[in-house]
Amino acid sequence: MRRRTWIIIFFLIIVVGFLMYFFLRPSEEIVSTISVQRSTVAQTVSVSGVLEPVRYADLAFEGIGTVEWVGAGIADRVSVGQPLVRLSRSSVLAQLRERQAVLTIAQENLDLARRSWEDLKPEEREAKKQSVSQARAGVDAMYSQLTKLTLISPIDGIVTKQEAQAGEAVQEVGAVVRVIDDSVFQISVYVPESDIVDLFPGQAGVAMFDAFSDEESVPVTLLTIDPEATVIQDVVYYETVFELSDQQERLRSGMSVDVDVVISKKDDVLVLPRRVVRSDDQGDYVLVRGVDGEIARRDVEIGLESDIGDVEVSLGLWEGEEIVDDRSL
Repeated sequence: MRRRTWIIIFFLIIVVGFLMYFFLRPSEEIVSTISVQRSTVAQTVSVSGVLEPVRYADLAFEGIGTVEWVGAGIADRVSVGQPLVRLSRSSVLAQLRERQAVLTIAQENLDLARRSWEDLKPEEREAKKQSVSQARAGVDAMYSQLTKLTLISPIDGIVTKQEAQAGEAVQEVGAVVRVIDDSVFQISVYVPESDIVDLFPGQAGVAMFDAFSDEESVPVTLLTIDPEATVIQDVVYYETVFELSDQQERLRSGMSVDVDVVISKKDDVLVLPRRVVRSDDQGDYVLVRGVDGEIARRDVEIGLESDIGDVEVSLGLWEGEEIVDDRSL
């Protein structure tokens, strides 16, 4: 019985000793590192804008009236010279007939007077001519008025706005019909003044549409930069226009688009994440773990910084070295 008790006590001592060693032994410190690699660093200006047609027409009446006829609705294809909306012409047509009658009478009087033209005084001849000229001007004015009662498409395209309905009154409140050429689009972007200094016409970029997948992009070229600033909510912007190299059929006016323009780029340089680069009064440095596991400080010089958190290491490191990625050290 006594022997059994000693065996149990001995077993407990072994278990307790093992547990104490396991929990109280110094643990080996695990340090995360990143290898210095060669890659590409690019600095990019990223802005957002909308897709707009290069050519469009906002059509409005010059006066008020009642809509008599509507020849095209939203999404209808139209051609140059095609009538789209017409106001009532009854009043203008009545005036036209009256003035045509006046012109006819004036012309007949002039023709009759020419039979004895030499018997008339100079002022009488001039009066006859003036009568015809004035009557003809009155007819021309009515024809001009008639043309203003009809909205005609100046371009080939598609109707994207149609606010006229037959029988309704039209007031002078702006465009009634909008026609766009949906075969050629451009991107309009407002760039803040902090970024506009890095942009210039001719720069290449990449456009990504919210409606498309992330893998789809369209090359673009910066066409123009508005020389006059636009202030939006107390922030200074400059309107810029980008040209698309690929006019896809899926493009629609008003689509949201993000544009990236690379303003600086370096290939095949040593690159590290910016987070592993530390700074103090002496400058930038990193912690390098040697082949023996020892960690030492190494001063470095930083070059180009990318927009995704990478930096070029221009001096101080070699490719393949292990850099500590642990801010607690």
